[in-house]
Amino acid sequence: MVTNSLPHVPFYKDLLSKKSIDAAEINLDNYTSKLPVISKELLRSRTTDFISTAEQPFRIIHINTSGTSGTPLTITTTTDTLQQNYAFFNRYLNWAGVQYGDKCATFAGRVF
Repeated sequence: MVTNSLPHVPFYKDLLSKKSIDAAEINLDNYTSKLPVISKELLRSRTTDFISTAEQPFRIIHINTSGTSGTPLTITTTTDTLQQNYAFFNRYLNWAGVQYGDKCATFAGRVF
């Protein structure tokens, strides 16, 4: 994933170039020493630098967090990824015994 995605995300492409790092060198054992922790402030100030140039522009959507831990954050994703996230969450609920159609409440930083 790193080898395929880093060259297409402007923030990381620039970082790799400035630090003379080959994306193929980054793996699960060393990524924390080679890549910075991304703060919410950095995401807010450079939102477009984190959007892959390999993604079709018409597939990109923007969603927002509620800001329960501070200022809301706009997240850029695709409809496919959002759908996959909902599928994972549905699977999690099923594992917890909640079936489709059951009445339930979710408190996960959502605005009601």
